[in-house]
Amino acid sequence: MNNPPLGFNSSESSDSTLLSMLVKSLSVLTFCSCSAISEDMVSLYKSFLPSSLVKDSELNNMLSSKLTVKAQIHPDLIYYQIELARNLFDESQRRNQATLRDFVFQKEKDYLCKRSDWASKQKAKLIDCVSSGRAKTASISYFDALILDTAQVSYNTGNPFPIDSNLIDFFDIVYEKQNSSLSYDSSINYHEIRTAQEKLVLARDEAFYCSIDSTYSAISESDIENIAQHWYIYSGSGHDSTDPLKFHDAYRIIERATEHNFSTNSRGRFSLNVGYCPYNSTFIISQSLPVSYVQYPSYSHQPTDFDNPAVHLQFAVQQLITSLGYRAFLSQEIGSFSYINFQVMLSFNTAKAEINDLHQQTSNFSGPQFDILMHETMIRQSVLHTMNCYTAKVSSPFIVIGRSIFLEVAATAGVLHVSSSTSYEYHMNETEGYMAGSISAPYYYSHSIAAGIGKGQIELVHNYFKINPTFDCTYETDSAIRFNLSLSPNYAALICGYSL
Repeated sequence: MNNPPLGFNSSESSDSTLLSMLVKSLSVLTFCSCSAISEDMVSLYKSFLPSSLVKDSELNNMLSSKLTVKAQIHPDLIYYQIELARNLFDESQRRNQATLRDFVFQKEKDYLCKRSDWASKQKAKLIDCVSSGRAKTASISYFDALILDTAQVSYNTGNPFPIDSNLIDFFDIVYEKQNSSLSYDSSINYHEIRTAQEKLVLARDEAFYCSIDSTYSAISESDIENIAQHWYIYSGSGHDSTDPLKFHDAYRIIERATEHNFSTNSRGRFSLNVGYCPYNSTFIISQSLPVSYVQYPSYSHQPTDFDNPAVHLQFAVQQLITSLGYRAFLSQEIGSFSYINFQVMLSFNTAKAEINDLHQQTSNFSGPQFDILMHETMIRQSVLHTMNCYTAKVSSPFIVIGRSIFLEVAATAGVLHVSSSTSYEYHMNETEGYMAGSISAPYYYSHSIAAGIGKGQIELVHNYFKINPTFDCTYETDSAIRFNLSLSPNYAALICGYSL
């Protein structure tokens, strides 16, 4: 059995204006958030709802979502949506559902139009401001989210049922305080309480506005969005012209807060970082291995010198990273090359790296009546015990996306301290063969003219000075937590830090 709907019917959904406004409302839901909602909406108003609706988890979730959307438009709509649900589930209060639904729809449309009109005026004032740049553009976007795509006509309709204005004010107080324990008393004038509460909101926002310049961290998006969320207070419904507050324009607060977030004052200069490097192979070890050679009489030629075999090792190791950074800001607004970040870094390997290798090689030389053949075999095991990196790093952003993502060019310079050991066993044998007249003829004789043998273990300590170009991508949250991805041709690291 399908549950009855808690909103508009299908015939109303065909109205293009309704569709436009509902889509806009849903987009605003992601833009504007309630101030620290601690309980779901049905829990806040369950004493005013039919028990059959509250007990049904599916209907409960549907109504809670609808109440949240309505409250984002205007808290008064909570009352009308609850009346709509009560009319549907409480037979003792049953009225014409279609008429009631049309009335609630018109109330929602009326508030959407009022909010759009308010946002348009705030946007116009913001555009006329002297300030410019990325912060101003970001500030305008807060109001653009509230403006309807097409112009709508706001109008009031007659009430199809008695309206309890006192209960509307009470519902608004419950919503603002997020307190389900408040009990309704019809003898109390809740309009006065609501008006006093809205003035407290204005006073709180003014105090917030005055404290922005003394704030040394980014202001959260929710704090800025809550200013626009209270549009109905700023539009004049919650105060009068004699209010002692210095201003009633939300755009001033939003502009100042956004400007602060785009300024270098909202960013810490120092940073503490830890990270993990899954791949570092920024060096090559070259080693010459001692070998003893012996020579025998030769008919073809007598070798006079042999080079010791050499190995070239490139280890790929995992490392842990710690660093301390300092940002020198070059401009007041965050942007391309607005700062230089200096870091000192220490990284060390988390485990040994090992290379096992079997190398075999045969070479020959053919001359008049002689064929010279040399065969080499080497078994090698190389172990990297330690790789510590003592590095200085300099970086600067060349692209800034929003105010949180930084694409940076960087360079590192420092010393790599490496200790390794190599165990090896080497054999070489060089022989000559005398040919009888033609290449296809069998040898008359064949014997060794040189041999080499070497076996042992070599412990080596290396110190390298390296300079590497690096590309960094950094994401910095409003809470000053930083995530960094650092890449170079032979290096990759993930780093998390905190700005102070």
